[in-house]
Amino acid sequence: MPSYIFVFIGSYLGFMLNPVQSESFLQFYLLIFILTALLPSAFTVLLKSMGFISNLELSNPKERLWPMVLTAVIYAAGTVYFHFKIHLSSAIIAVMGGMAVAIMITAIITYFWKISAHAVGAAGSWGFVFQMVLRYHDRMLLYPLLAFTLLCGMVLSARLYLGAHNPYQIGAGWLLGFLVSLLLVLI
Repeated sequence: MPSYIFVFIGSYLGFMLNPVQSESFLQFYLLIFILTALLPSAFTVLLKSMGFISNLELSNPKERLWPMVLTAVIYAAGTVYFHFKIHLSSAIIAVMGGMAVAIMITAIITYFWKISAHAVGAAGSWGFVFQMVLRYHDRMLLYPLLAFTLLCGMVLSARLYLGAHNPYQIGAGWLLGFLVSLLLVLI
């Protein structure tokens, strides 16, 4: 979801990515993809090869802690980098920081009870887009909101269909993701 959020920002709210120039958007998106997808995936594979986790699906809730903590640290490091080195807008810092916070809270909850991390990410992304629709009153933003709504519905339905979560785990994840996105954009 983070990659989709930044594509949305670049496509509809490009001013938020200042000082990143439009010619550099592809490099910026690549950096986002590395920070939010490749590095967390690589660390999860490394943890499996070292025997810290039994499978890549992280079916044991207790084993989800370290991959999530490492992912939150990567996101937090990206947030610091974007703030101090690239000097991105406070909205972008809030998005990245919010993702790090949401992942860390999810890791803590998951240690005690299985919450849907997919729902947390989906709701956080949807919540950010929803808030941008409300803030900027631009009808063109309704199209990405519709796209994110459909994408979230598909992801969460798939998690239920696959038996990975029950409705309570999905609902709790959705609530957590939306509340974190709401609070961090309002701050």
